Amino acid sequence: MADPSFSATASLQSLYSHAHVASLIPPLKVALTPDDVPTILRDIASFAHLFVAGGSQPPAFPPGDGEERIKADQAAQATLGLVHAMRRDSAASVLGLGKKRREVLYTHITGGKHSGRPLVDLFLVTESAIHHYVRSMSKRMVDAIKTPQALGAASELLFVGTRDWAELTRWEKMHVAVEAQRYFHDMKGKALTRRPTGSLETSEVEASIGHQHLPSLTSRQAQRSGVSQSRLRARWA
Repeated sequence: MADPSFSATASLQSLYSHAHVASLIPPLKVALTPDDVPTILRDIASFAHLFVAGGSQPPAFPPGDGEERIKADQAAQATLGLVHAMRRDSAASVLGLGKKRREVLYTHITGGKHSGRPLVDLFLVTESAIHHYVRSMSKRMVDAIKTPQALGAASELLFVGTRDWAELTRWEKMHVAVEAQRYFHDMKGKALTRRPTGSLETSEVEASIGHQHLPSLTSRQAQRSGVSQSRLRARWA
């Protein structure tokens, strides 16, 4: 039975009062080493995949209107193309990705808007949608905690990231976004396991926790944008 005097928010604030996102994620160093590159590229790809439909799975963070969704899909596809190219270059040398290419990789994450920086474009067009989703998932997480014993199920990264969002770097916000989606899938999985097999479809679970996807890029939208996904991939191959 829930304790009416128990406050999940106050308890988590106390538990994570000294926590910082930077200590919970892989560091982004100004001078990247070849050993840093695989993790950096993996995390960039994880972020980009949030905006790309995979089979029947719609993108996780569709921004507001159709034009924004087109831009997000294009930027996500281009970002994945960049990751592929960097991985290919890294594998081509026993020494890994060269110094200049590592410097370029760093600017792709931290630099300003530029036609050759699809990750920056992706983040700028989706940041509002990401923030809304992160706050929504954090609220649901907190609301689900009814007893002190349930505090262990909370995501420290999601809670701290939501609390400190305005102070986070782009790299940190990317990780909080991925964590919010991980938490959503964790909630969905637990909702399914609590019910007999076949009693609740995945789409019903998504609706039950208030997460509704919007359509992905359609062929008509691609024609309107004038850029096909295959051309985007080729551009960064």
